[in-house]
Amino acid sequence: MSEELESSKKNIKASANINIGFYIAIIGLLAPAIYLFGLRYYQGLLAGYGIDTSSFPIPADEAYVHAYNAIRDLVVLGILAFTEWVKSLSAGFFYSVLAVLIGIAAGLYGFSKLAKFSIPSIEGRFSRFLRAICDYLHWNNNNLILCLTLTGVGASFLAAIIYLCMCLAFVWVLVPHLAYQVGVDSARNHVDKYLDQEKGCVVVENKRWGRCKTLLSKDGKVIYEGLLITHSNNLIAFVTKEGSFVTTFPQGGVIRNTFFEEAKISQSGKSTLQD
Repeated sequence: MSEELESSKKNIKASANINIGFYIAIIGLLAPAIYLFGLRYYQGLLAGYGIDTSSFPIPADEAYVHAYNAIRDLVVLGILAFTEWVKSLSAGFFYSVLAVLIGIAAGLYGFSKLAKFSIPSIEGRFSRFLRAICDYLHWNNNNLILCLTLTGVGASFLAAIIYLCMCLAFVWVLVPHLAYQVGVDSARNHVDKYLDQEKGCVVVENKRWGRCKTLLSKDGKVIYEGLLITHSNNLIAFVTKEGSFVTTFPQGGVIRNTFFEEAKISQSGKSTLQD
């Protein structure tokens, strides 16, 4: 009895080690894939803003954050597309789908009823003839059929491997390209809102801070005003009404974010009430 328990414990430990190794391998494969996904999304963002991606390399941790943003945007776009597709459908389509489902359910119910009846077996010369042909064509009795069967199975297995590799390669190319395109579309959407006179550097309802940032020199002069894209080391990227700019951060410069008067008034009102 004790030997059986020991063997069962060893089997459980071996299966647990196999499962842990499998999960570690999956994580090892997903980590670079997620990094590539976030990197392509980040590159798409910079390209959508008209900025050279080589000027602003991205750390690994930020790539994973951008991967999360890309997945979020893809989910939102998928939900919006599905909602629009459902709205575009007519009532006749839903009635047709309902009729098909009812027909399938009725067919399965009828088939389950018919399956209870016994089907008479085929007897006589015809059945013996069919049995003889099947025995002759069986691979245990016919070497030609055995060769053809092995060739077909091998060719099918090889084709399945080739198709699997093609699908993996297609996904490896398509998914990063999809992330890149989502980044480009997101950047263009922000630029379009900025260029719109009604949605540009204006007060946004229920927002304390504006969309635009201002780069000031050491003496307080405005260098750039618009969308701050990114800031890395001594380089800074802006999108203004004239276009996109990448410049060195001025010594003693300041990035200012506009604090709206409405927020100031509400804050001063609160401080007055507290006094």
